[in-house]
Amino acid sequence: MRDRDKIQQTQDAILRLKCSDSLTLQEWAERMKIMYGSSPGTPPFDGNFIDIVEQAFIALHSQGHAHQIVKDRSGNKSSKWQVILNSNRIFQIQQICNEREITTLCHFTRIENLKSILQRGLEGRRILEESEIQFLWNDCHRYDRCPEANCLSISFPNYQMFYKLRQEKQKIEGVNDSQWIVLLLDAKVLWELECAFCQLNAADIAVTSIPLEDRKRPEALKGMFADFYHIKHQDLSIPKNYPTHPQAEVLVFNRIPVQYIKAICFGNVDAKNRWLHNSTETDNELSEYRFYTERHYFNARRDYARW
Repeated sequence: MRDRDKIQQTQDAILRLKCSDSLTLQEWAERMKIMYGSSPGTPPFDGNFIDIVEQAFIALHSQGHAHQIVKDRSGNKSSKWQVILNSNRIFQIQQICNEREITTLCHFTRIENLKSILQRGLEGRRILEESEIQFLWNDCHRYDRCPEANCLSISFPNYQMFYKLRQEKQKIEGVNDSQWIVLLLDAKVLWELECAFCQLNAADIAVTSIPLEDRKRPEALKGMFADFYHIKHQDLSIPKNYPTHPQAEVLVFNRIPVQYIKAICFGNVDAKNRWLHNSTETDNELSEYRFYTERHYFNARRDYARW
């Protein structure tokens, strides 16, 4: 793994600790080892890890997420670093989710990817390619210009894209609905991980023309539920936790740990039973998830005629 990727993973790990203590680089490294151990997708705690931690903090400092304690309370020199937790942003996103009753995020993928996902979590395409993990892609092009990000939808899948992909794969490869799944994730992803909020498909030029940092603001999340030109959210007869545009997306710039996965939805009962029967995971490992058949997530939204 390249140092750049180690630094990025370490930044993510530092922020996920949600720790506001002032610690030395060695103390930060030890804290991460205790919290994450050797879990997949976490920083490699090898010989030069302290240097990686330092570079990660320098990067976080440049982004306004951390600062170095030059002197302690006694006026003595200090080499400690402290994370600046953006409590206001977290609160605003939580407030929007509470008001909109947002509890669930969706991600559709091929059933062949499920074993790896339950072992490693959801990782961005760039990391998967560099680690040479076998994976089946939904989007070969990534015109959203963010190959390091995972794409999620709020409350309901991007059914237009989901339907299009299923039709294409069935025509070209003979893949049917039994070979697709929809993951349901905890909405805590929105405020615990680094996210960008897109009112349309993340690859749409109307979205990519907006600076990425602007799309990470709570206002951008709120904008996903705003009226879309002449189309008013309240006129669509959709739940209040559905974004206005059916292709609205959330880009997540972290690995999404398996702890955020709440349930796995299969296209039919046979597909679910067959996967569980062939799974090499133990019953105890699988007991952490809900596996069920839910055609609802394979259908269109009730307002499909408007789009």
